Amino acid sequence: MRVPQISDAIGICQISVKYTINYLRATYGSIHIERWEVAGPANNRQVALYRFGLGEDAAMPAKKVKDRAEIEARQEAQRIYRAACERRKAQEAERRNRERAIREMAKPVRRDPFIAAFFGHAAPVQPVCGRVYKQDMTITDDDEVTA
Repeated sequence: MRVPQISDAIGICQISVKYTINYLRATYGSIHIERWEVAGPANNRQVALYRFGLGEDAAMPAKKVKDRAEIEARQEAQRIYRAACERRKAQEAERRNRERAIREMAKPVRRDPFIAAFFGHAAPVQPVCGRVYKQDMTITDDDEVTA
């Protein structure tokens, strides 16, 4: 039986079961590994199936080596995912900064009332929208247009 199955059958936590199994194996040798099996279809991890009684532990099977193309494909997928996450974080940060700037511009500027009484109120700053550099975009007949 595997550790989760033993813990369900006995009714104690898996950590206690694992500790007890290790203690019994080291001290008395009354539990041995019958065989190894794959933990699940999603991973390649091997888990031990324990059996009560004296006996030799089954040898742990060698890890399956993935071919180079599969490893490179997985690394490329991870790189693309990380790049997309970084782009999304940068866009969110830019949006938050833009919204904060708009909120800051909408707030009235706090002035010292004595300075305002002495010098007068300051004109509110208008935010710059659209093109910063304004120039005349009309074409007249006097100008030579070169293609």
